[in-house]
Amino acid sequence: MRTSPRPTSVEARVQHGFRFEVLRYGPATGFVPEPVDPRVLPGPREAIRAIRLQLRARHVLGLTPREAARALY
Repeated sequence: MRTSPRPTSVEARVQHGFRFEVLRYGPATGFVPEPVDPRVLPGPREAIRAIRLQLRARHVLGLTPREAARALY
């Protein structure tokens, strides 16, 4: 006796805003990009704030102090 497969229910969700994603390239992953902080932000002001915070906390991005100063400039 054959049974038909159960119907699956998938819900699509649309988000409006700015996609913010921090990728890390490291030797542990063979320098393949690894998402660290993916999210959708409501507006450009929040996106710019998130970028500045990531640059100031340069441990996530692995920047030297000089590179971080250049990026913030």
